[in-house]
Amino acid sequence: MKQIWGYSLLDYFFAVFIFAVVNQGLFVRLLETRFLRYLGKISYGLYVYHFPVVWFVGRIRDAGITDEQIAKPMTLLISFPIVLLIATLSYRFIEQPILNLKDRWFSLRSQPGK
Repeated sequence: MKQIWGYSLLDYFFAVFIFAVVNQGLFVRLLETRFLRYLGKISYGLYVYHFPVVWFVGRIRDAGITDEQIAKPMTLLISFPIVLLIATLSYRFIEQPILNLKDRWFSLRSQPGK
């Protein structure tokens, strides 16, 4: 007989998700936490830089640790702060200046109708 407990788990997850959305107070408060807003701000950098950092840390890790049950979690624990740092620096020194230029070069001005 095929195990279907995963479907039940998925059903419970979406029931809780729907409950959270309906009771927006809890869900909105969770999404408006300072840390999640910060992650949203630097999310492009997290997306761009996570793969090269995880790959590089994995290569260094492979040189010394052979036990996969230890190696994979260790790679994530080492990679996450590095990616956060790189994404933060990227946002501060690359993305923010470009966003500031956008406001100067492409300001929206209302024009009279014809």
